Amino acid sequence: MSDRSKLLTNRRCGTEPLNGDSVFHKCARTNSATRIDNAVSTGPVNVTNNRQETALIVAAQHKACRAMAALFRLGAEINLQDKEGNTALHYAVWTVSVMPRGGN
Repeated sequence: MSDRSKLLTNRRCGTEPLNGDSVFHKCARTNSATRIDNAVSTGPVNVTNNRQETALIVAAQHKACRAMAALFRLGAEINLQDKEGNTALHYAVWTVSVMPRGGN
């Protein structure tokens, strides 16, 4: 990736030094598969933030399917656990199975 592409990816996705989020975490929140693919040279895909969440966990929490697919292509591990002991699969199931009150 060119220096210009890296700069644009970092600027668009940003980093959050206070909570330890990487470019991958930020791109996962915005469901940006293209930016995740472009960020591959910024560091390891399985890096964790201060809550021990990987970008894949963040993507699952936000129902970011395109981001999850991009992270899988880059080798994201599905079995890594956050501080609470939950994996991306836990969050994926919880976010799609939560029914509104009174639902059947």
